[in-house]
Amino acid sequence: IEASGERSVAVGGDVAGSIFTGDIYFTGRPPAYHAPFQAPPFPAYFVPRPEVSGPLKAQLLGDGGCPSGALVVSAVHGLGGIGKSTLVAALAREKEVLERFPDGILWATLGQQPDVLSLLAGWIQALGDYDFRPTTPEAASAHLRTLLHGKAVLLVVDDAWDPEHVRPFLAGGDRCRAVVTTREALIAQAVGATLYDLDVMTPEQALGLLGGRLGRPLEGREREEAQRLARAAGYLPLALELAAAQVADGVPWAELLEDLTAETARLEALELPGAEEAADEATRKRLSLKASFHLSLRRLPPERRADFAWLGVLPEDAPLTPAMMATVWKTGERTARDTLRYLWGKALLLPGVSLPDGTPTFRMHDLLHDLARRLLTGPEAPAREGDLPGLGFPLPEAHRKLLARYRLRTREGLWHTLPDDGYIHARLTWHMEGAGQEEEIHALLREETEEGRNGWYEARERLGQTAGYLADVERAWRLADLAPSPAAGAGEFYALIAASLNSLAGKIPPALLAALVEKEVWSPPQGLAYARQVPEAGQRAKALAALSPHLPEPLREEALREALDAARKIWNERSRAQALAGLAPHLPEPLLREALDA
Repeated sequence: IEASGERSVAVGGDVAGSIFTGDIYFTGRPPAYHAPFQAPPFPAYFVPRPEVSGPLKAQLLGDGGCPSGALVVSAVHGLGGIGKSTLVAALAREKEVLERFPDGILWATLGQQPDVLSLLAGWIQALGDYDFRPTTPEAASAHLRTLLHGKAVLLVVDDAWDPEHVRPFLAGGDRCRAVVTTREALIAQAVGATLYDLDVMTPEQALGLLGGRLGRPLEGREREEAQRLARAAGYLPLALELAAAQVADGVPWAELLEDLTAETARLEALELPGAEEAADEATRKRLSLKASFHLSLRRLPPERRADFAWLGVLPEDAPLTPAMMATVWKTGERTARDTLRYLWGKALLLPGVSLPDGTPTFRMHDLLHDLARRLLTGPEAPAREGDLPGLGFPLPEAHRKLLARYRLRTREGLWHTLPDDGYIHARLTWHMEGAGQEEEIHALLREETEEGRNGWYEARERLGQTAGYLADVERAWRLADLAPSPAAGAGEFYALIAASLNSLAGKIPPALLAALVEKEVWSPPQGLAYARQVPEAGQRAKALAALSPHLPEPLREEALREALDAARKIWNERSRAQALAGLAPHLPEPLLREALDA
């Protein structure tokens, strides 16, 4: 694997993808695949698990004998850290799978407390509908079913903990397939899924992962030492990655094995005091993984461990960028970038999908996010010997501290003046609610600019986040209704805002939209957000086409594809032909061929 540059590769089968420059993960959209693609990156040293991926792939590609109109659902079940998500992410990049699902790969990571409505809305927008604003998961799921009708899309519901959270995403027809990953086998039964049990790695697979992470074959004595360590780590992929990162840092195999064995025994003694029989296999594996976490963090300098702990104040699904982490960690962007890469090098972070401008992002495994939160809120002087010291902040206080850091970046304390870091505008009200500052949310939505306009609306609109602004309004509305003594007229105020925004998008002519962006009155994302909300398909196609010459390249092709999709949805044949003809001069060659076939 080349240390730099970007090239297509194949690992463990016919896998389409690209390597993130300077790193060793497959990232981004597979070559020549233009439908929505939301699968996360996976490591280039990925070790195939054919005992599960083979049968699962066969079900995805086959008819499955399912009655017409029914969705075939599969579920990959296994312990946390066993590699379920990685296996499915690798499968989603295989050539045969991409060809089987030409209309998209949609991915939603749930966790224990998912925002189901927002995740469903994200799928709806990925399928090209930016106008529909569902107010309930039921409404969103019903609309999603309409959008998926006749399409071949792979629906991945990752890290499911509750079947009620899963069901709204199972909205595809017989050309779609769904895959659920979960630690709870009963979830598969509850949603009617075929269950595939993913066990720990075989000894050979474990050695392949260790050698791949280290970038060298394991031979002779080193191979024997690696075998002993893999056994102690329970053959769990996440524990093996953490171990390999420490070996790469120069920790001898024997020392690491000794420490891991001792820490596992300590945890077993604490969790199973006085047990007459040895812990069962599942408990031993869980404790070995926990011990691996502790060893990795114990070897961090205290300041780096504190940096890791502060990740616990963020949502577990948040992409981590240098711009946002500079505020979280109270440092500069260059230092934040170095810290993110440092934590990635210790296998404490995973790489995420790069931003359109090429900026790298990172993400957290949910088990490590849970650990970060425990360190953030845990006592500075642990009661149990050997436990890691925490930072001692109750979670609401941690949210308040983060908000204080962000307020320092405003002008005169006005939230609508915050500079964009790709994170805080979308999550500000979430942090305010976490801090117990509901009144701050109501004040935020009433902030005014010097010209007397709604400041937070303008800030969100400028970033092309009008749908996000509506989500903020809905959060404030919900909190107002839950308040012991609701402010008079609060519900009516938020209802009026929502109704006004919903009626605005369709009233801006396409030529005016284009002119506002061309003259730099509006930013390209701002203009694109309005074009996407035009309700009538023909007018939406015109708006997107008119806007396309004024959009930067990453957005231009996206807008033109959405315009083509909108034109195809026109029922009247003559009107559809006119829309396609008007769109044709704007289309690049590949999209033009699609338009001619429509």
